[in-house]
Amino acid sequence: MKFGDFLKKQREGKEWTQPQAADAIGIEQSYLSKLENNKAIPSPEIFDKLMSAYQFEMKQLGEMIHGSELDRLKDIVLVRDFIITHKKQSEGVRRNWLLAGLVMMMLGVGLATHGAMSDADQQTRHLYESKGEIKQGESHLLFAEMPSYRRYSSTMQDSNTSSRKIDLVESPLFKRLDYQQLFLNEYQGEFFDKQDRRFILVSSEKSRDNSSLMLLLSVGSMLLVGGLVSLFISRRW
Repeated sequence: MKFGDFLKKQREGKEWTQPQAADAIGIEQSYLSKLENNKAIPSPEIFDKLMSAYQFEMKQLGEMIHGSELDRLKDIVLVRDFIITHKKQSEGVRRNWLLAGLVMMMLGVGLATHGAMSDADQQTRHLYESKGEIKQGESHLLFAEMPSYRRYSSTMQDSNTSSRKIDLVESPLFKRLDYQQLFLNEYQGEFFDKQDRRFILVSSEKSRDNSSLMLLLSVGSMLLVGGLVSLFISRRW
């Protein structure tokens, strides 16, 4: 909006005709007409009279008219002070958006990179297996010849291993088979005893905590997007 349009809007808001407004301001109607048609720029004294008659503030003026229009009025002290203050505030806000964008992008890149490359969330899981209870006086190697649960299951289901299946069923330990498995994050050695059972290490494998990985990548991505948006706002401010 141009300054003349702003003045006209203020006059119409008070429901004044040009003669009425000119009389209230203390200027000629022809001069007011030039002001409203952007054919003249008010002097500092006339500007003070316009503010007094229409009762508007510099903040309202700054919000409604173009910046180029304010520059045309910069010889007026009030307008010049407003322009300087507004520029300082805008530069401060722009600088804050720029810093926020850079910080968010740095954090986003750091988190995303850490989530993609770090092995900190990897854990080694150890599978220990006990094949049955060992009674008092029996050797801890009692079930050593018996198959692990995985081989036992495949033997019982595979028709091509009938001879092995028969040997297993005929073993006196067959009825005592009672497989128990434990997944432990801490290595307990090749075997350990617990109550009446001996647990033997079957396998060890590394696993990654995907929930932590996805959380890092998600937060990192959101920070990157937020940083880009902040940089865009700082340039448009």
